[in-house]
Amino acid sequence: MNFSYTLKACMKEKNRMNISDIDFGTKDARHAYTEGHEDEKTFQRVFIQPFGTEDSDFFSGKKCFVYGIKGSGKSAYIRHLEIILRNRAYTQFVYFSDTVRSDNSQNGLAVDDPQHLNNPDDYWRTFFSIIIANVLFERERQNSKKFLTFIKEQVAPNKKSFVKTLLAKSPALERFSLNISKSPNIEIEGTFEESMSTEQFYQSSVTLLSETKLQKPIYIFVDEFEFVYENAEKHVKDVQISESLIRIVRDLNEEFRRAGADIFLICAIREELAKQVIGGDAAKIVEDKGTPIEWTAPAWSRLWTY
Repeated sequence: MNFSYTLKACMKEKNRMNISDIDFGTKDARHAYTEGHEDEKTFQRVFIQPFGTEDSDFFSGKKCFVYGIKGSGKSAYIRHLEIILRNRAYTQFVYFSDTVRSDNSQNGLAVDDPQHLNNPDDYWRTFFSIIIANVLFERERQNSKKFLTFIKEQVAPNKKSFVKTLLAKSPALERFSLNISKSPNIEIEGTFEESMSTEQFYQSSVTLLSETKLQKPIYIFVDEFEFVYENAEKHVKDVQISESLIRIVRDLNEEFRRAGADIFLICAIREELAKQVIGGDAAKIVEDKGTPIEWTAPAWSRLWTY
């Protein structure tokens, strides 16, 4: 695979890379996998554990980001984690792609909304609330009536909530919410304000999830957000969206942990984008809460001990 970039912009901006300097190469392994990987036993049999990765770090919530260069195996690694957890947890795999289209396949949910939004923080928080609601609706409806009632009232047709306003600009999220909003099978439990602030909505979501007695923990796996350079304006937007995703994944994991909710978000991030394009606090978050995918063994592991 050809991966190259120039360093012209780096010299001008203290080694800060521009998205336009990166050659993204051909379609990567993630797309090939999501288009038709049928034999997961074969996948697991041939999978090689990258140096320095500990699956338990992600299972426990100690780590929540997997990062590495294009083609390093980030998508394969989080898919490996998802397959391991599938029998002992509720799992959902989400990927972003301009070339793969799937409403809801065995390989995950395809999303292409974020580029059209004005407030990425609101989008990501709502996104995870609805994805979690879908997981509970499909797999543990009986024990999560109160949370599902809350989400149903916020996304139901003819409701004047900020969530409905956001869904109008987010076709993929709106599709994900239809199961809940139109389902006659959700037994109503409790009543909630129809019109509430964004902060009230998010805090209510976390509180209700912490009160839900789950039979299994929930793990949401998010594959890397697509960066395709088209123009300077879209580049700025993509940086804001990706920076927001990184912060919200970190923040929600911490909120769920403090609230005692067994819910974990795990996200794959392109290393050169996090560190050299986005930079700043987002890069530090990824490094602090993430594990790099590397295929070169540390020098000490190749030495004999006498």
